[in-house]
Amino acid sequence: MSVFFFLQLSGFFSSLIILTHWINSILFHFRCLRSSFLPCFAWGWFLYFLIYMVGRWFAFSVETVQMLFTSLAFGVPLISLLWYYVHPGAQTKTLRAWINLPLDKGTLVLVALFVGAMIYIGPYLEYPSDPLFHLFSTQIWESTRAIDTASGRQARFAYILNHWLLQSSGLSLGKREGVALLGAVLQGILLWEFIRFTRLFTPNIWIGWLGGIASLGFFGTSAFSFFRYYVLAPTFPAYIVFLEAVIWMLFCFFRQRLFHLVLLLPLIAFCWQNHNQEVLLLVNIGAGTGLFLLIYSYRTTQLPTLSSKFKKLLTGMICVGVVGTVLVALLVESNPGFQSYQDAHKEKFLMPSYHLLGWQMWFYRFSRIDQALGLAGWLAMIGAAWIVFFAPCSRKLYILAGICLWPLIVLWNPLFIEILLKQVPSDTLYRLFYGSFYWILLVLLLEYLNNRYFNSISFFHSHLWQRYFRNLSLLFFPAAILLIGLSFYAHTPIRGRMPHLFTKVDTPQLNGQNLTQTIAYLRDNVPSHCTDSKQQLHFPIRTHIFSDPYVNTYLGTTGYFYTISNRWGPFDVYNKMTGSKNFNPLPFLQFLKTQEICYVILYPQNNAPDSHWADVSGHWLVDYANTHKYYSSPFLKWVQNSPEYLEPVFQDGIIRIYKVL
Repeated sequence: MSVFFFLQLSGFFSSLIILTHWINSILFHFRCLRSSFLPCFAWGWFLYFLIYMVGRWFAFSVETVQMLFTSLAFGVPLISLLWYYVHPGAQTKTLRAWINLPLDKGTLVLVALFVGAMIYIGPYLEYPSDPLFHLFSTQIWESTRAIDTASGRQARFAYILNHWLLQSSGLSLGKREGVALLGAVLQGILLWEFIRFTRLFTPNIWIGWLGGIASLGFFGTSAFSFFRYYVLAPTFPAYIVFLEAVIWMLFCFFRQRLFHLVLLLPLIAFCWQNHNQEVLLLVNIGAGTGLFLLIYSYRTTQLPTLSSKFKKLLTGMICVGVVGTVLVALLVESNPGFQSYQDAHKEKFLMPSYHLLGWQMWFYRFSRIDQALGLAGWLAMIGAAWIVFFAPCSRKLYILAGICLWPLIVLWNPLFIEILLKQVPSDTLYRLFYGSFYWILLVLLLEYLNNRYFNSISFFHSHLWQRYFRNLSLLFFPAAILLIGLSFYAHTPIRGRMPHLFTKVDTPQLNGQNLTQTIAYLRDNVPSHCTDSKQQLHFPIRTHIFSDPYVNTYLGTTGYFYTISNRWGPFDVYNKMTGSKNFNPLPFLQFLKTQEICYVILYPQNNAPDSHWADVSGHWLVDYANTHKYYSSPFLKWVQNSPEYLEPVFQDGIIRIYKVL
């Protein structure tokens, strides 16, 4: 990795903090604002996002946009240093921007240790997991001419931003050290955000740390940790911005200042372009917060109370929401193309409940919800229901319990399902639980039970112990250890995600590192031997490689090679031609000519170990990396005996590269 890579990465994350701090300083002129609720990174990300959007509107080249990113990343920290050099007394005045944020030494050490561990473990790029698709979408900007020519799922701000950050790390040659560093820092930011979120509900710093650790072990789906599985995806920065938006939204609700929700608009725009799922989560949490805040106001007379004006406003909003929900369900039609997808997958993810006026109703299957929750999640749902309906508690804990329970109410309400199916694929509805924060509620439940029932058993009466543990009883610590211990069991019914987070997948056959020399050879030789008569704007350097899906997937992640297949196929080419026992060379040669293939790569491996995470999660076959099934014996013999068509030019173990003549 180059020195420039480290400087640019450092400048970028520094600029995020500085830009956000500058905007927050402007917002401090409003007396009602509090620093602990304002964003710490989101405004900076949004300004980079604005550059990207302007680039799309005016069709800037990729190089121009990345040059603007570089100027901002180096210019902002430099201007900040010059400002503090010229105004040395201004630093103490701006420190109030960090009041009540978890920036104590213990939190910073915890986050730093986690970042170091993630750098050592490295990125999760096991074939054929989703991170490979996100790495491909990041590196596709290596061969895209202009910002407005990229389309579909690849045209996300997060992808070009990651490509800009990783471009000088050697990623196009297959190196992954830069990915490990960038991913570790992003995961560290998310961990810090969860600690910050937890601290909003408790004054105890240990509870904040425990909330962050619980997020590492329980946040995700099936056996996969959200931290590691989605770190290269657009959902990752969108989720960080979403968390900061939720914190601000809770402030507006608690302080009864709904007008200040207008500050969410730029954050919503950022999330919508990167991954609109987070917008759905934010809207869902807003609806749940308003409802449970109103319920709590009638349930208790404890301070602080809601004003009668704010109660009427919430009641009116809820009534409008209910009427609007019914009208949308009855009147709004889904896109026909999207509806065909829903119909094809509906029975797999949904169950019919009953008919109403000839209208079939649906609710979400238990099995899909269980993949997101696991045992710990269901315990959190039970605890949330107990708090909402029976337990006397603070307003903050009550609202968090309502937020935790709300996705379950939505997914088991046929009317809500009917609306969601018009815009959201049925196979992703379980992701509403990404906004339930049940892993945070579990920790706060332990604290609540400790304070209400076991505080008298505390043995920490000295001032030193009270300073750090704040009346935590001896019974609290075994319960906390048991809770975190559950996260280390990945199988059902617990579905802990800690093993996936901290397992180093270093088997070359499962992570593609055995293709390093192959990629290097192709990068050196492809430009001089391959031409493209069908040049497209999306791929100005369009180099055609034929190989099996395993090899093609890792070639695609370099952002340089155009391949016939990817991690999910299509497999018909291999089944009909190269994998057939009745191999016929004529159709295969015609295929090479039609597709303008210039290199054929053979990698018939049959000794790849079974994938542990495939076995645990069930998301793909355990022997998926064994590629010998794509090559029949007649095909392999023909290739070896046909130098007039395929010239052998490179060999690395059982990997062979042939040049098409």
